[in-house]
Amino acid sequence: MKEKVAANFNTAKADAILEKAGVDAAQNTITEETNVLVLCAGGGTSGLLANALNKAAAEYNVPVKAAAGGYGAHREMLPEFDLVILAPQVASNFEDMKAETDKLGIKLAKTEGGQYIKLTRDGKGALEFVQAQFEQ
Repeated sequence: MKEKVAANFNTAKADAILEKAGVDAAQNTITEETNVLVLCAGGGTSGLLANALNKAAAEYNVPVKAAAGGYGAHREMLPEFDLVILAPQVASNFEDMKAETDKLGIKLAKTEGGQYIKLTRDGKGALEFVQAQFEQ
């Protein structure tokens, strides 16, 4: 989006203000296609985070693709993903899920209520969360 604005407007003044304030552009080091599966109890809540990730990935030109699903219906599609994020409703299944993801070399993360809500509303933060899982 920044590129679209810069193509049509002189953003030098705004860029200088942001630089002086210490605000950086999205610093994301994800350079390879990364497929993320967000799981919740039925697939609805996970759609919120998956949509936030997809929207932010497009906006910041980061190669992340996210999909939503319900816990239990994930087994056949699991090998297609690099990271699985568990929504709070299914976070109690972390250890069982870890056994599945470890066999396939897939990263696994769980979230808590307030954290999850924040991630669904902050696409840039959601991308940073994904990136952090690969830095651990």
